[in-house]
Amino acid sequence: MICEVANTSEAIANIANIEALRGQLRVAADMYPKACELADSSGRARHEYPHFQYGSLLVMQGELKRARLEVEPQVTSLQAYGGDPWQLANALSVLGDIQKALAELSIAGGHSEAAEPLLRQAIAEFEKDKIAGEELGGYTSLGRLLLAQRKVAEAREATAHALKLADLHQFPVLNLPLQLLQARIRAAAALPGVAGRNDLTIAARQIRAVIQKSQQLGLYNINCAARLALGELELQLNSSSGRAQLISLAAETHSRGLELIARQAEQAIPKANVVVAANKPAR
Repeated sequence: MICEVANTSEAIANIANIEALRGQLRVAADMYPKACELADSSGRARHEYPHFQYGSLLVMQGELKRARLEVEPQVTSLQAYGGDPWQLANALSVLGDIQKALAELSIAGGHSEAAEPLLRQAIAEFEKDKIAGEELGGYTSLGRLLLAQRKVAEAREATAHALKLADLHQFPVLNLPLQLLQARIRAAAALPGVAGRNDLTIAARQIRAVIQKSQQLGLYNINCAARLALGELELQLNSSSGRAQLISLAAETHSRGLELIARQAEQAIPKANVVVAANKPAR
């Protein structure tokens, strides 16, 4: 009975994950609490998974304080357990996302540093057990974490490992975030000024491919993340185009309940004015 209830909880959480990926945040928001309730009542020792997945959804919705209340107990529980570095790394990553969104940058940096060795430990276990899908997800998460820490060379190395693991065309949910991460790393490594313009142009082309494919597959969250990355990059290539893209994205995601991306797009818009001012010739 314990196993049956726990498995039902995990299945509901996984379906909610898919709904969230499709941008159906309200549907997912109805499902995660049910998954959490079942997990907590199942009697299984490890019941953190649906909670931090729900926390991740609350981050997308901009409900940062509620997300922190949901995730912090799971981090404490997994730290006390000590037997599942992959789940702990994921929970810490969500907590880091919350705190970065709250602009608590010093604390967020601490969680990034804490998550990195746990991700590396989890990846080593996946490699030993030859679990390619989890290993791929682990390297992608590690690359994203390292890029957030501005460790561009290490992020590129982690992404290169992920690319070697499988024929990624079979796994678009894993493939597209990895392609987006590649493009963001290329853009982050670009030299300033004219010297880096070619890398920025290539990165923009790569991101547009992710946008097109994610739209075809109905992966709305990935699509929005890619559009945000493209808008921010376009500010460096064509500030008026980048600004227009970000304004459109902010309005659309706000209407769909993706408040975090809406805020990020809105916060990036003033940078366009800075770029325009910097590019105006002196009189």
